[in-house]
Amino acid sequence: MNQIVAATVGALGCAIATTVPCRADPALLATLQIPAAPQGIAISPSGHLAASFGEKNVLLWRLQSETVARRIELDSARFSVLSMSDDGQLILVADLEGNAAVIDTRTGKKTLEMRFGGKVTQDGVAWVAPTPQAFAHAKRYLAVGADGEPATVFELRSGRRLCTLEGPPGGPAGIAFSRDDRRIVTAGTDGIVRIFDTASGRLMAKNEDFRMEAFSAAFVSDGTQVIVGGGDRIVNAIDVETGRTVHSAPPLEDVVAYVGVSPNDRFVATALMQAYHQKYPAPVVVTERKSGKEVVRWMPPTLVYAAMWMSSGDLLAITGSAQTLQVWQVYRKSRT
Repeated sequence: MNQIVAATVGALGCAIATTVPCRADPALLATLQIPAAPQGIAISPSGHLAASFGEKNVLLWRLQSETVARRIELDSARFSVLSMSDDGQLILVADLEGNAAVIDTRTGKKTLEMRFGGKVTQDGVAWVAPTPQAFAHAKRYLAVGADGEPATVFELRSGRRLCTLEGPPGGPAGIAFSRDDRRIVTAGTDGIVRIFDTASGRLMAKNEDFRMEAFSAAFVSDGTQVIVGGGDRIVNAIDVETGRTVHSAPPLEDVVAYVGVSPNDRFVATALMQAYHQKYPAPVVVTERKSGKEVVRWMPPTLVYAAMWMSSGDLLAITGSAQTLQVWQVYRKSRT
């Protein structure tokens, strides 16, 4: 998660309560000229910095000026950018051969290198993609899963492996930390949602209500619930202590690839994926968390590579083609 950018953006439909703001159209915030087709993109919650992969380098972008702040050289053209810390100071890059590294964006130096075992293909190449991953909000930990294997939690300062989490996490957004970093949730390829104690890796609770793979999970701000979506095309709210589903939203029209909760907990954003045509764009939807009322529905011009709530309360999404990335403001928090 490449098409040529359409000349016009699809219509944005809104069902709006009078107290809920909604854009008539998404705002195009930035257009980034990239040297090759995107191989991963990450953005900081401040909305000021993004990272993409170039030709054997990582490009760090200042979004407001649409300029490259730094080029970080890598020793392989097979790396892609997977994730960025909340403050934009750390990024995780990985290749398909099981090599991964954390890079300090201020210095361009690797601060942690990891190796994951791959599956040998018919041509003898070890193939592995450490796709589910998340930095802890305070940058103390990093959780990474690879190729259907259980996720590992690393302590970033020492590089020490703290623990291995039970069960295989799912999509790229299949791991999340609570906002105080005390808990981790994994959305599993086996459909099981698991909640762990971060420091020990102890399983605290699990939920088995999904029949298909769970792709994405996010905590609400007080850590009492996780919001999870996946192949079942539904979004469930799950109690962290008991693992029970406390609310299930009406089914959506397609697979839920991403789910995120706004900083004030009022809204849930979902980025959908066409199950049988994954190279085609699918809607981004924002709903009220408690009522389920749809407030934004946006059909992007091309695939959505990333979607994320900003600390400001805005929702940004990144689409792309062979030579450009576009940063869209899909939802804008009312400033009044």
